[in-house]
Amino acid sequence: IKDCLSSSSSEKRGQHSVELCESLNHLVLSRPSWLNGIFPKLDSSTKKTIAKSLLKLRSESSMESAGVVFSGLTLDAAELCTLLSSIKHQPSYDDSGGFVALSLLADYVRGRAESFANDRSILDLSSTIFDRVSLLSKDGNDGSEYTRSCLLHALCSLHDQNKITDLVVETSPNKPRRKQNYSKQVGEHAKHIVSLLG
Repeated sequence: IKDCLSSSSSEKRGQHSVELCESLNHLVLSRPSWLNGIFPKLDSSTKKTIAKSLLKLRSESSMESAGVVFSGLTLDAAELCTLLSSIKHQPSYDDSGGFVALSLLADYVRGRAESFANDRSILDLSSTIFDRVSLLSKDGNDGSEYTRSCLLHALCSLHDQNKITDLVVETSPNKPRRKQNYSKQVGEHAKHIVSLLG
């Protein structure tokens, strides 16, 4: 499955591999038994490869079935950070796939915000999303307004729905745990920027 998706999302993909991937999405990967029973048990590396391939198929090849499967995957905050970081530094109209991928990831975070309540990497995910917003805003890139709004709404959901105002994280085995209590402020900041964006 991983190899099939990877080859279908590569630049050297052929029509046969694309059709095979479409069938795989419809007949296997979209099934609840695979999404909820098999995928969560895979190792993190395999999960990230599958998720990245599906994201690429949806954003660069407009394969709707890949987007449907991706939205049903169970991914943790660290895996989402990896996916966000893998997207091109600065999308543009000439390479709009980056906008689509970022928007799809933002929708995923927004829809599953509550599931990250006890995730140790939730603040890393928040920081990564803010970094992407910053990159999109830096050059006033045309076409990025919708994507920026999606990312900021994802941040609002990530912080407000979970009410993570005093998240405790462990820095290392030899260091005491420290409190991160700035999530509420981050959420309020995101809300303010969303209001400005409209």
